[in-house]
Amino acid sequence: MFGDPADPYFDLDAITEAELDEPVRPAPYVDLDALDLLIRRPELLPPGVNVDSMALREYKYSAPGMKEPLRVTTDPEYFDSTPRRSNFGHQAVRSFQKLTKSSRRRWRDAS
Repeated sequence: MFGDPADPYFDLDAITEAELDEPVRPAPYVDLDALDLLIRRPELLPPGVNVDSMALREYKYSAPGMKEPLRVTTDPEYFDSTPRRSNFGHQAVRSFQKLTKSSRRRWRDAS
């Protein structure tokens, strides 16, 4: 990758090109459309989880133990166009993992 070890220079383009290959990822278990349907069904949410609509596909999300609510979106265009405002921190990821697991059980039980 670096060429001749005696050469003090290396090809940065060759290094970054190899590093930028996107790995093949499986399809998500829950996509944003499914999450949007779920988040609007309070009977499927875990106890203590509150979701208030703010705008089309934008919500205020709070769960027990959170210091303050999160602003979340299920709109992929908004998410992609505002990466700094749409950063999913660890707390949000853990909250949504719990939400989807609990909701799958509730959905199965309601069917």
